[in-house]
Amino acid sequence: MNGERAPNEMDHAAGGSGRRGEWGRGLAEWCTSVSAVTLAVCLLLAWGASVAAPLLKTAGGGSLDWLPGAGGYLAVVLLLALLVSKTRRFPEHRVVWGLIALSAGIKLWLAVRFAIFPLHADQELFHRFVRDMADSRLNPDILRVLSAFYDYPVWAGRVLPIHYLIRLAAGPGDVFWTRLLNVGVSSAMLAVVYGFSRRLLPEGKRRWAVFLMMALPFQTMVVTDYSHHLLSSFYFLAGLWCAWELVFQSPRAISRLGLSLGAGVCLLLMMWQRGTHWIALGTWMALLAWAGLRGTGLRRWAGLAVHVVGIPLLVSLPLARGYDSWLDWKGRNPSGRRGAGQPRNWRGRAVAGIRRRAEVRWIRSNRGCAAGPGRGCARDIRRRRRG
Repeated sequence: MNGERAPNEMDHAAGGSGRRGEWGRGLAEWCTSVSAVTLAVCLLLAWGASVAAPLLKTAGGGSLDWLPGAGGYLAVVLLLALLVSKTRRFPEHRVVWGLIALSAGIKLWLAVRFAIFPLHADQELFHRFVRDMADSRLNPDILRVLSAFYDYPVWAGRVLPIHYLIRLAAGPGDVFWTRLLNVGVSSAMLAVVYGFSRRLLPEGKRRWAVFLMMALPFQTMVVTDYSHHLLSSFYFLAGLWCAWELVFQSPRAISRLGLSLGAGVCLLLMMWQRGTHWIALGTWMALLAWAGLRGTGLRRWAGLAVHVVGIPLLVSLPLARGYDSWLDWKGRNPSGRRGAGQPRNWRGRAVAGIRRRAEVRWIRSNRGCAAGPGRGCARDIRRRRRG
């Protein structure tokens, strides 16, 4: 028909395209419906881990001193759950903000009550990094000393910017002020969870999402820690919020740029924390795939990819790599330059290398080496070591 397609062929092609679009939208809607179930399952798994951890320690010979406290905590949680179930006639947002305020009050009491709670293990090592780096204002000599510890780039990256600034402002009282900051950060995380629940859950279920998050033992007791874990979680949730708004809310151009820059800052902070940024990038890519399944046009999807992944990487990668290179340079030792990927026994290997080079120089200067820097020198070194 002179290159023209028959009407039934065009209808068939349009029908196939429409069916593919409907299939993608159906899959996206299914993902949306199961996301709430996934959130609930993850929270229940977290609860299970909170119970399993002390049980495993007890099975390994630990004491049961924790059992009365755990029983009392569980009783309080069940009583609070009963009270939440009786709040259906109240506006949901008031119930949620009441729960967040109650949680903040309990955590504030814990932070003040355990103000002299001792640091241990990695917390003590992390505090040493914060103290030495802040008190010396990142002095290269101090960084060279700290580089002798294992995972030096990891610990030094986690110091900035929050813990470093708190130490500068509060001095020796930085542990107490960090615990107060933990109270604010954990409360902000509950607010972010409420924000996500408003987009994923029907009214009446959102208070339970906030309640389950609030009632996690880790979420309550973490305020007494001096570590990076709480900030890592907050950076992840804040970055996910920025990516979610970009993908599903279609903000204006200025708002899109602001959200992209915000996601970039969160990604940079996660890179300094080490490891969390990979989870965040994977989650953002999943959101982009979700948007594609919902039938987003190619041009708009490409714009989303630029704002959700491209701009944040442009913001974060140069700064993260620059800081790592700076740490590597400042942490140089007489044994040579220490790279971020070197193993924990790097110092022993470097010292062994220095010793071998010194032996070669000694043989050349005192005994000579007829074979030059090859096998003859190696034989001379072995003879010298044997006797």
